[in-house]
Amino acid sequence: MKNLILVVLIALVANTVVAQSKIQFKTLTHDFGQVKEANGSVSYEFEFTNTGTAPLIIQNVEASCGCTTPSWPKIPVAPGKKGVIKASYDPNNRPGAFTKTINVTSNAQTAKVTLTINGEVIGKTIVNNDKTYPVVLGNIRMKSDMVNFGKVKKEESKEIYFDVFNGSSQKVTITISGLPDYIKVEEASITLMAGEKTMVTFLLDGSKIKDKGNKTGNFSVKTSENKTISLKFSAIVE
Repeated sequence: MKNLILVVLIALVANTVVAQSKIQFKTLTHDFGQVKEANGSVSYEFEFTNTGTAPLIIQNVEASCGCTTPSWPKIPVAPGKKGVIKASYDPNNRPGAFTKTINVTSNAQTAKVTLTINGEVIGKTIVNNDKTYPVVLGNIRMKSDMVNFGKVKKEESKEIYFDVFNGSSQKVTITISGLPDYIKVEEASITLMAGEKTMVTFLLDGSKIKDKGNKTGNFSVKTSENKTISLKFSAIVE
């Protein structure tokens, strides 16, 4: 009798160990090709299957920037069933080539999977660059000389998008430096093709600011044409 109970227990334990969810995507990448900025957001659904023997739970899906919005199933996906991770990209004020990643975390054997979207945004026609981009740095033009985060609560994170335009007939690289440790840029070095405009993403991390109040300062933008300009940043930490 004891031997029988032992065999049953071993079988139950073995079955528990073997039961595992598995996530298998039909593809891990999607190329949107050329998309028009004027047409608004574009989306793609990454299809997956739970090829395991236990329910699959998508725990989190995180995009590499605020321009990409993911959505995913909030209920477990049964073994053998399918689901989709939808990735939407907003091309507004982001002309030029793009590559973005979406990290999917689940209870599957492969706990983390990275999906990738890419493409090229065809920008809107720009009228009157002098008025739209009044700040000049060689062949680079900017909408403002200030990155203004406005009011930010302590411990809060906040993104600001800064408009930059290459008004020349050749590509130009800009490099951003001199920011305090509580402000980061998504890309410190950016290459703009001829006639390309883009949005530089600045992220303020309120958890790294010790004191409340006005936070102001300067940072540098340098171009591959060896031109440099000093710009300002501002935030009111509450």
